[in-house]
Amino acid sequence: MDWVETEEIKTIGEPFIIYYSPRHSVNQGDAVFDVGIAIEGDAQAKDIIKTADLFEHGVFKRNS
Repeated sequence: MDWVETEEIKTIGEPFIIYYSPRHSVNQGDAVFDVGIAIEGDAQAKDIIKTADLFEHGVFKRNS
């Protein structure tokens, strides 16, 4: 995600995926999903970048 660095966007945490279809029960390449990043401050949509407000939620992360 080089555009994040190019646009000097400050991120909070790691990128995440939201699946809209059951990824394990559809043909490869047919899963519907979005990839997102949480950022500091307000964002402006432009070009192919869309913005969305998500409800605050907890994230579980497995310890390595």
